[in-house]
Amino acid sequence: MTAIGRARECEIHLADPNVSRRHAEIHFDAGSYAVVDLGSTNGTELNGQRIKNARLSDGDVIAIGQTELTFVREVEMALASTSVDGVLLALKIAFIVLLYLFIWRVVRAAGHEMQAPQDSFVTAPLTERHEKRAPRPGALVVVSSPDLEEGERLELTHEQVTIGRGPLNDLQLLEDDLRPVATL
Repeated sequence: MTAIGRARECEIHLADPNVSRRHAEIHFDAGSYAVVDLGSTNGTELNGQRIKNARLSDGDVIAIGQTELTFVREVEMALASTSVDGVLLALKIAFIVLLYLFIWRVVRAAGHEMQAPQDSFVTAPLTERHEKRAPRPGALVVVSSPDLEEGERLELTHEQVTIGRGPLNDLQLLEDDLRPVATL
């Protein structure tokens, strides 16, 4: 509610002798504005018509004493402010999601490094369409190796097989030079 009048307590103070101390009020209710005359001596006009209570539309002219006020609905400015606030909120949410994903990947990678034996790499069974299913039997076929025979088939018996020089690996390679030695 916004009070209009000659009294200093009014939000809109008019120093006009034709204006009552508390002449009129502007109310906001259910998404719209209204002007209400508070029983003033000289009355309140809206677009040239004397009123007691009337809804306001963009561009309406309110006459109180010798003062005319044009009502301007700030819809466009409110929408612009809302859209900027919405964009900023969306950017904040996107940043938080990206930060979360980055931290998740770092933690996941660190976890994998801690689980794998030293000097090795991990192979995992391939799945179609990311469906969880029982591992299919698989094998590694030796292409070339100073330790293993060319064409030798090494059956994969675990869901996860580690390959490397270390003694904790499922498939231990003795050669210091690790180049591609097997195909799936």
